[in-house]
Amino acid sequence: MVVAGTKDAVLMVESEAKELTEDQMLGAVLYAHQEMQTVINAINELVGEAGKPRWDWQAPAPMRNW
Repeated sequence: MVVAGTKDAVLMVESEAKELTEDQMLGAVLYAHQEMQTVINAINELVGEAGKPRWDWQAPAPMRNW
Protein backbone atom coordinates (compact mmCIF):
# COMPACT_ATOMS: atom_id res chain seq x y z
CA MET A 1 0.00 0.00 0.00
CA VAL A 2 1.20 3.49 -0.86
CA VAL A 3 -0.44 6.44 0.86
CA ALA A 4 0.42 10.07 0.09
CA GLY A 5 -0.92 13.07 1.92
CA THR A 6 -0.47 16.35 3.70
CA LYS A 7 -0.77 17.43 7.30
CA ASP A 8 -4.52 17.69 6.89
CA ALA A 9 -5.59 15.07 4.37
CA VAL A 10 -4.85 11.89 2.46
CA LEU A 11 -4.38 12.70 -1.22
CA MET A 12 -3.70 9.32 -2.82
CA VAL A 13 -3.94 5.63 -1.98
CA GLU A 14 -2.58 2.84 -4.17
CA SER A 15 -3.25 -0.71 -3.08
CA GLU A 16 -4.30 -4.16 -4.14
CA ALA A 17 -6.17 -6.18 -1.56
CA LYS A 18 -8.40 -9.17 -2.24
CA GLU A 19 -8.98 -10.47 1.27
CA LEU A 20 -9.24 -7.33 3.42
CA THR A 21 -12.45 -5.76 4.61
CA GLU A 22 -13.30 -2.13 3.99
CA ASP A 23 -12.77 -1.43 7.71
CA GLN A 24 -9.28 -2.95 7.57
CA MET A 25 -8.36 -0.85 4.55
CA LEU A 26 -9.73 2.31 6.14
CA GLY A 27 -7.79 1.53 9.31
CA ALA A 28 -4.61 1.11 7.28
CA VAL A 29 -5.12 4.44 5.50
CA LEU A 30 -5.83 6.25 8.77
CA TYR A 31 -2.76 4.63 10.37
CA ALA A 32 -0.60 5.69 7.42
CA HIS A 33 -1.86 9.27 7.69
CA GLN A 34 -1.08 9.31 11.39
CA GLU A 35 2.43 7.93 10.84
CA MET A 36 3.28 10.32 8.00
CA GLN A 37 2.85 13.25 10.41
CA THR A 38 6.35 12.59 11.82
CA VAL A 39 7.91 13.02 8.38
CA ILE A 40 5.75 16.03 7.53
CA ASN A 41 6.76 17.73 10.78
CA ALA A 42 10.44 16.99 10.11
CA ILE A 43 10.14 18.49 6.61
CA ASN A 44 8.47 21.61 7.99
CA GLU A 45 11.21 22.00 10.62
CA LEU A 46 13.90 21.66 7.96
CA VAL A 47 12.17 24.26 5.78
CA GLY A 48 12.05 26.59 8.79
CA GLU A 49 15.78 26.19 9.39
CA ALA A 50 17.20 25.91 5.89
CA GLY A 51 14.44 26.73 3.44
CA LYS A 52 14.40 29.60 1.02
CA PRO A 53 11.86 32.37 1.51
CA ARG A 54 8.58 31.98 -0.35
CA TRP A 55 8.20 33.88 -3.60
CA ASP A 56 5.81 36.79 -3.68
CA TRP A 57 4.47 35.77 -7.10
CA GLN A 58 1.15 36.36 -8.75
CA ALA A 59 -0.05 34.99 -12.05
CA PRO A 60 -0.16 37.50 -14.89
CA ALA A 61 -3.53 38.71 -16.09
CA PRO A 62 -5.01 36.46 -18.79
CA MET A 63 -4.57 37.56 -22.38
CA ARG A 64 -7.83 38.72 -23.94
CA ASN A 65 -6.66 39.00 -27.57
CA TRP A 66 -7.50 35.44 -28.58
